[in-house]
Amino acid sequence: MSKKSEKLFQSQTILSGIINTAEDAIISVDSNQQILLFNQGAEKIFCYSAEEVLGKHLSMLLPEAFRSVHITHVNNFGKSGVISRRMQERSEISGQRKNGSSFPAEANISQVEIDGRQIFTAILRDVSEQKLIENKLRESLKEKEILLQEVNHRVKNNLQVILSLFALQGESINDPERIAMLSEIRLRIQS
Repeated sequence: MSKKSEKLFQSQTILSGIINTAEDAIISVDSNQQILLFNQGAEKIFCYSAEEVLGKHLSMLLPEAFRSVHITHVNNFGKSGVISRRMQERSEISGQRKNGSSFPAEANISQVEIDGRQIFTAILRDVSEQKLIENKLRESLKEKEILLQEVNHRVKNNLQVILSLFALQGESINDPERIAMLSEIRLRIQS
């Protein structure tokens, strides 16, 4: 084996190792969207083995509602001349597991031409846990806002009771100095 061949083999081995051990799904398809590459990260996320999906159409990994839009999106991306981009221009990216369940995802797509063939590669990450955490944070924030509104309401009510008590007290006092002092306290409470 020549040095050049040996270096090429080492380079391919390193690249293959990196792709296979990545936690994110790495999926490559041809221009007909037939699956060419399906790494171990994709196996974990989609619950298919590589053998089950290689050579099949990418649509099997997408919820029905997104299939036609996705095909159009990839075709338009192929014609755009852009090499790589995030797929978040779409409202939401979803994947479909082997059991039929859908999950939210974020993805990057790239394209390259190899021996006259257009190859698309998506690097996809399941963001289900992130979405759950975001929803819990939103709910918690909403609860805190409601609690703050309730506390604010109760404080206002209590201050109104105090103002009313000062007003009643002021009616029974004839001393102008005390009346002025009560008025000043009432103004401070109102502010």
